[in-house]
Amino acid sequence: MTINPRIAALGGLALALGLVAFTFGWVGPFRAEASFRRGLELAHQKRWREARIQLDRAVALDRASAAPYVERGRVLRSLDRTTEALEDFARARELDPKRQEGWAEAVDLLLALDRPEEALALSQDAITRHPAPDVELVLGHIRARAALGDLRNAVAELDRLIARREDCHEAFYIKGRLHRELGERTLALSAFGAAVALAPRNADYRRSLEDVAWQ
Repeated sequence: MTINPRIAALGGLALALGLVAFTFGWVGPFRAEASFRRGLELAHQKRWREARIQLDRAVALDRASAAPYVERGRVLRSLDRTTEALEDFARARELDPKRQEGWAEAVDLLLALDRPEEALALSQDAITRHPAPDVELVLGHIRARAALGDLRNAVAELDRLIARREDCHEAFYIKGRLHRELGERTLALSAFGAAVALAPRNADYRRSLEDVAWQ
């Protein structure tokens, strides 16, 4: 039986297209997930450059997911690629506005870059969008407010946060620092004492409590 060459060619093309569809439709997401998981593992080991390679692959294979952008942004920050890190956090927010890491990480980085006005605006936008903002996001907002000199309102926000999260040792620590800056030694001692009670192994907390106690 003789096969028409044109039919054979069409059949070969259909097979090739089917293989491409299979590769990118089925294998692609699995490869993206594998690269993402490997990137997380390498980042945990602080092998930043290797982690970035894996997360670059994860992003290339799955541009619709926010998580790889958030994790790559964290890695880029560790590599001092801050502009690119902010771009990744922004892309994560575009893809999934409900995912709060994209907001919180950007706020934290802006504060580290001494850009408190931008950090405050971004954190306020995030808190407005999220009825139940994560602690990290609220703390970022408070730190931005304090960095701009609005210490009293920052303390008031910390009190509201502590009222619903009495186990938040970082909130007590920041509260202690603000009271110390305001010259309120007794309140600073109380806040630092609470932070140490909640996280007794934290050297910064213990040192701050001791410094105020010896004043």
